[in-house]
Amino acid sequence: MAKVQEQNGLSIGALSRAVGVPVETLRTWERRYGYPLPIRRPSGHRRFPLETVERLVLVRELMGQGHRAAAVVGATLKDLEMLRSAAEPEKPRRKAPQAVFPRLDDWLDATRRMDGMELDRLLAEGWNSQGCLTFMQDVLAPYLAEIGELWSRGEIGIGHEHYVSNRVTQFLMGQWQNLDRVSKGPTAVLATLPGEPHVIGLHMAATTLALRGWSLRFLGADTPVKDIAMSTIGASAVVIGVSRSAYPDTVTRHLYDLRTALPSHVPIWVGGAPFPIPSSLIGRQFHNLQELWDTGGEPG
Repeated sequence: MAKVQEQNGLSIGALSRAVGVPVETLRTWERRYGYPLPIRRPSGHRRFPLETVERLVLVRELMGQGHRAAAVVGATLKDLEMLRSAAEPEKPRRKAPQAVFPRLDDWLDATRRMDGMELDRLLAEGWNSQGCLTFMQDVLAPYLAEIGELWSRGEIGIGHEHYVSNRVTQFLMGQWQNLDRVSKGPTAVLATLPGEPHVIGLHMAATTLALRGWSLRFLGADTPVKDIAMSTIGASAVVIGVSRSAYPDTVTRHLYDLRTALPSHVPIWVGGAPFPIPSSLIGRQFHNLQELWDTGGEPG
């Protein structure tokens, strides 16, 4: 039991990447408001309970709506959900999971063994039992963040990280491609900017929009700006994925070139960037899949 308890938790770095809140901010909240609260492992490392992800996602969302940190950081999950419902009662929301991030130890065991069949089973089980947005945002994203943390500490190799990335990519592609075949909705062009090789977030965005009924024109990683612009004929939006390791100046320069090359009526939506994008260059910047879901109901 102690071993499972040690594994079922996130380091502060993995938690930061999972919820999009800087490590320094999380530490400030812990000092000032007593949350998030870590559990200290027998090894001495601090690990945050997995249900912390759901609460902090709501905290960040409510702060984006104008709530003060002092009012929401220490609030219970039930109180946070009530605040969100009161603010936007008309919007459909992803259902709250019965258990966020079930059996993390199973995921990590399968990762270390490079057991593709077991990973595929866990992916399918999570998708079917948790709901698509909840699964991608509150299960899959933290899992991938933890994989990155384990690799950075040398606990797994780059081969493990690549193996997981490819397996997850294949799974997500299967979900959105099946939906895209029958979609008759507006068209979105999805790509990452030059020099950006990370595409799992873009596949999550594609899956979210496909569930919304959009048709997809998926260009993928490291796409030249001129090719993105040439692919937007008849499109209602361009979706750009940015990883947390991207340089703000480089992203801003490419987005300026893209905005200049695109017709004025085609908006640019950006997701994944851990820094603000100038509003003059883009139509929307979304920080999680729920925001993209909401935005996806308003093409153009």
